[in-house]
Amino acid sequence: MKLKRHINFINEETSSDYSYHMRYSVPEDIGDEDEWIFEGNMIIGRDDEMVDNGEFNQRLPDEVTGMFECSDLGLTTLKGCPKIVGDNFMCVGNLITNLIGGPKEFGGIMYNCNFNKLITLEGAPEYIDGDFNAGENQLTTLKGGPKIVKRSFAVDDNMLTTLEGAPIVGDAVITSGNLVNFEHIEADFVEYNKEDLDEIFQYGYWQGLYNWMLARHYDVGKIKTWPEEFINSLEPKDRNTLLSKRGLNKFDL
Repeated sequence: MKLKRHINFINEETSSDYSYHMRYSVPEDIGDEDEWIFEGNMIIGRDDEMVDNGEFNQRLPDEVTGMFECSDLGLTTLKGCPKIVGDNFMCVGNLITNLIGGPKEFGGIMYNCNFNKLITLEGAPEYIDGDFNAGENQLTTLKGGPKIVKRSFAVDDNMLTTLEGAPIVGDAVITSGNLVNFEHIEADFVEYNKEDLDEIFQYGYWQGLYNWMLARHYDVGKIKTWPEEFINSLEPKDRNTLLSKRGLNKFDL
């Protein structure tokens, strides 16, 4: 049986400006076998007392039509989260190490899991119709994460040495603060284009690599070691652009 209804809550005045928090509870007429759909945004705060020992301590909706936020709650797992979120999903500042149990369908423009303890993106939705943020974690691999991100893909300030497993991205790939170097990017380039290497060599290997890096929105100003032959082989306009990047004159060429 599928039920669609607003969740029960109690408004509690907490200050003179009439701000309030909401204590969520399962509607009495929703049984264990019923599918519970909550219409609107669901924002869980510390005062809601819905987390014990890093886990949700009560049932949550199967679907939230608006935004779902569960930030700064000390969560160690996303088990029990809604499986479908119609708008943004915000899970910032917790202790989760993966995204298993989180929403598998996501309709917003922001999936944000910054400032956690993520070592893997396993459990993330395969398709993100917006931005995906997983900065300030402990990622060493991008395998198991989204396959397509329509806007930016931010994995800055992790422990990545390669971008193998990165999704197809419509906007910027943000990787600052990692250990990725030119050799790893080149290896990813060869793997990604292994079926077309003959054609790439025909038009210039290094120029092809540079064009590929730009197409995937690599921040070339963050790469601190460049092969001399790479710099020298670029078309003049690209070479000048690269040399104009901040700090490049200090790089090891």
